[in-house]
Amino acid sequence: MNLRISNSLKESEYTKGFFLILSSKIVIAALTFISTPIIARIYSPQDYGIYAILNSILINLVLFTNLSLPSAVIVLKKSKLNASISGIIGYSFYSNLVFLVTGTLLLLFNDTFKTKLASIVGFDFTIGHLLVITFFSILVTVSEVFANLNIKEKKFKRNVVVNLTDTISNKASSIVIGLFIHHKLGLFIAELVGKFNNIFYQLYKVNFKISFLKIKNFKKLRTIQNTVRDNHLYPKFNLPTTFLNKFSGQLVIWIFAIYFSVEQIGYFTMAISMVGIPLLLLANSLNPLITKKLSEEREQGFKGNTLFKLFSLITLLSLFVYSLLFFFSPYFVNFYLGEKWIESITYIKILCVPFSLMLISNAIGGAFLIYEKQKNNLFFKLFSFISLIVGITLIMNSTMSFIQLVWLYATIISLEQLLNTIYILRKAKHV
Repeated sequence: MNLRISNSLKESEYTKGFFLILSSKIVIAALTFISTPIIARIYSPQDYGIYAILNSILINLVLFTNLSLPSAVIVLKKSKLNASISGIIGYSFYSNLVFLVTGTLLLLFNDTFKTKLASIVGFDFTIGHLLVITFFSILVTVSEVFANLNIKEKKFKRNVVVNLTDTISNKASSIVIGLFIHHKLGLFIAELVGKFNNIFYQLYKVNFKISFLKIKNFKKLRTIQNTVRDNHLYPKFNLPTTFLNKFSGQLVIWIFAIYFSVEQIGYFTMAISMVGIPLLLLANSLNPLITKKLSEEREQGFKGNTLFKLFSLITLLSLFVYSLLFFFSPYFVNFYLGEKWIESITYIKILCVPFSLMLISNAIGGAFLIYEKQKNNLFFKLFSFISLIVGITLIMNSTMSFIQLVWLYATIISLEQLLNTIYILRKAKHV
């Protein structure tokens, strides 16, 4: 009887948590929906292209300067929590410092590197830009730690407020910078402002008394070494998986930057942001909660078929959402974004299929961790990555057009997400 009451309370708690997070994602999506046509009219496709390239640098830097260790916070034992978080932040600080020093030396003493980098990003890249990206990388790691800590402690409301603070700051800053400062890096700077306010709010809520954020704790090399050693599965499996997953998309951006114009990257980036809204709204909300639910089911011996039920519901939802986006994108883009973004319609239609499959795969992606199949997940990401490399090699030895590259990217990502989902569902039957 007590067990049944306990399970009922857990069910109610996570259901409430899900709807809180989902509600915040709906509000964030609404804010994005309202602000995007304003921002799209202020900034040019070239500005979006520059933002995409800088964001690509940041994403990959964050991955290698935190080793995906913030993900471990959710499952850390209470006795090791503070020390481990200190180690995570400490590793991020020192590894970003190495990046900053290396980049500074290259910019100062290697003119060829500096010239090539300027041609790729579309402006003269300086040490000042390097400092901003390095600082941003550390902020992202700290924000990821806080987000996972809130999930662990079931502080769903705090995560909701943090996400809203981040988004509102970001969008408002984008508009203000675009209207009054006219800076070509406005979109990237606005992201930095949003992340800074995110962390400031978290610190305010805990009265700045978090021991793991004290410099004397996270500067200790032994603490960092112990953290990496104790959570070695995350750098070993989650890092390469996440890297391959994210770099598959970032690789396309870099190839665009090398072979095509910044303006074309801007159109592609806008298309990605449009098809990415359902991922922001649904997949990112569902993933941690589904992972926690499957973890509880594992403790009970996998007596239910939770994964299959959730898969069916998410599949229907994904098909519905992306079908609407596919068929109504011409009217939507013309009215919503304006005539200068019409070229992005073709890319939106092409990307609907891979992103619909990605929504399903991302939402239930935690099952790989629960069923201890991280190696297999890594294999699928590696397959996608190698396929893209092969495709890029074809581009370098042919006259493949921009649209053909987008089709290649969409096909490979679709195949990877489909195989990924089929595999984990088959494994779930034999658990």
